[in-house]
Amino acid sequence: MKSVLPLAAALGVAVAAPSFAQPPAWSASIHGPGSVSLTLGNGKYVTKALALDRSGNIFLTGSSTVAGKLSFVTTKLSASGTVIWQKVFSTASGVPASVAAVAVDASGNSIVTGPAVGTGPTSDVKILKYDVDGALLWEKRYDGGRDDASYGAVIDGAQDVIVAAESINAAGNADVRVLKFSGANGALLWQRGYDSGFHDYVNDIAIDGAGDVVVAGASLNAAGNTDVRVLKISGASGAIRWQQSYDGGGDDQPYGLGLDAAGNAFLAGFSMSGGRATALAMKLAAADGRLLWRKNIEAGYADYGQAVAVDAAGDPAFAIQSMNAAGNYDFRTVKVRSADGITSWNRTFDSGADDFAYGLAFDGSGNVVTVGSSASGAGDTDWRIVRHAAADGAVLDQDTFAGAANAADDAFVAAAIPGGVVVAGSSRESGTLQAARVARYDYPVSALAAPAPGEPSGAVSSLSPTYLWTPVAGATGYKLRVKNGAATVVDVALTLSLSMCPRNTGACGYVQPTPLASGTTYTWQVAATNGSATSLFSGPRSFTPSSGAAPAAPVPGAPSGPITTTSPMFLWTPAPGATGYTLQVFTGAGALVSSTPLTLVEAQCPRNTGACGYTLPSALARRSAYTWRVSGSNAAGTGPYSASVAFVTP
Repeated sequence: MKSVLPLAAALGVAVAAPSFAQPPAWSASIHGPGSVSLTLGNGKYVTKALALDRSGNIFLTGSSTVAGKLSFVTTKLSASGTVIWQKVFSTASGVPASVAAVAVDASGNSIVTGPAVGTGPTSDVKILKYDVDGALLWEKRYDGGRDDASYGAVIDGAQDVIVAAESINAAGNADVRVLKFSGANGALLWQRGYDSGFHDYVNDIAIDGAGDVVVAGASLNAAGNTDVRVLKISGASGAIRWQQSYDGGGDDQPYGLGLDAAGNAFLAGFSMSGGRATALAMKLAAADGRLLWRKNIEAGYADYGQAVAVDAAGDPAFAIQSMNAAGNYDFRTVKVRSADGITSWNRTFDSGADDFAYGLAFDGSGNVVTVGSSASGAGDTDWRIVRHAAADGAVLDQDTFAGAANAADDAFVAAAIPGGVVVAGSSRESGTLQAARVARYDYPVSALAAPAPGEPSGAVSSLSPTYLWTPVAGATGYKLRVKNGAATVVDVALTLSLSMCPRNTGACGYVQPTPLASGTTYTWQVAATNGSATSLFSGPRSFTPSSGAAPAAPVPGAPSGPITTTSPMFLWTPAPGATGYTLQVFTGAGALVSSTPLTLVEAQCPRNTGACGYTLPSALARRSAYTWRVSGSNAAGTGPYSASVAFVTP
């Protein structure tokens, strides 16, 4: 019932390699002993198959057929990706053992658990503990009398182990079973079952700072639908502190669980209504499990909440598989305010084919890294890693990986490390050889925030657009980068004055120095600097400039009628798309006094917003009648002049 991977990969078309790619610092493909196939987790339950210790070492657990036996295979890698050791566990009788989860304690010892067929025809919970060198410290089995299976494990401050499992009861229903084992010798300290009277399933487990555990899963109800079921269990005694359920009227399930520093629980899942799935996001109070807020996130077709992660401020982000109007699935990543559940940002990533989101994590700067796969051919999926900016969710960079066999390659789970993330998944290397794949992505950490980009975006009717962004506190300059695919068009360091924000307030900007190619799509990013540090670049904005049409006539303002000065400022409302203006002044008899071409800076509207204006360098004659008009221009030509406006000097 743990629908960790609820949607099968579908056919898609090839996707071009992205700009702003971020390759991993390293990656490694892990096979079983003798280079046999290895499946992450047991191939279906995969989100608990990756763990890290305090030194940055990486632990992967998976299932492999070794010497004819389906076995647990656990691998420890260094922070640089070197395999330190690999251990195999097979049952003495040779019956199948299928691993589900790994966890690491404060001393670097590792716990591995999963279902294994026992001495009879039923499966039991199997749990193993390895020391830092891979020596087996102890091995334990839990047999509730019928089928038992474990799906996750956490470790408390005393290094005791708490396992989330399911057991079949005498009535033939599945119950939630939570087990606590001594870290020292594996002795069973307590067990706690939960039986709603129908089937009860485990999907995820997490532990809070007090050593209590929260278990999220689903319970079948009398109507035959599943409801969200959440239990909080005392780590000391196994007593149930509270339990909560949610029934939206159809099937409701949580797939992901996360806790904030206060122990409040966030859940990601789905809720069925009218035959359509909507992504479900919830927050439950640590003290009593009461519902603090609930959000249904949907694009209108089918949406499944897959995973949740919580940042240092306690705000959650959700990874969602979201069907679009074309019938393909997209990554949808949503950042939410913890206090009230209001969406901070909601971003969709669409490669053009099916994109399946499975997990996410925060990097060291609070950016969100969503992992999954993209369809790239018949039966073929490739890893897809997409990083979203903390401030607004804009895509900062992305990465893909395709195994040599051009088959199923999927990234399933991500874990945060200082300055980056570690991602684990699967890869088909050649023929039928399956590997568990792990990669580390390093991202720079900066004390300066990345600027929030504005225009240009989308279709732009100018070949020399003005790049606009919001200033960053503490910045003394900016770096602007413009690309056409992989080719860099602009890469310039700007002082505050050159950024048109000399006091680092309002909006900063920079005019494209040379005309761009009409009809070509460009991307641009900006970073803040302060002499000692440089921020991350903002998420790239895409735009397509065109020569288009010449701008419409501006709307003239002052001067008009009798005025009180012989050196008036001529003011007009900007013409959209204009990159310059021409101001003409005539005597009352129609003789041309001045015809002045003006850049946007000279017209005192460097971003072509607000009001434009210009004062002639020489005063006009006193007590004289004049008229004036103005026109805009851009790469397509000069637009029509405005209506003429008459005025009289004093």
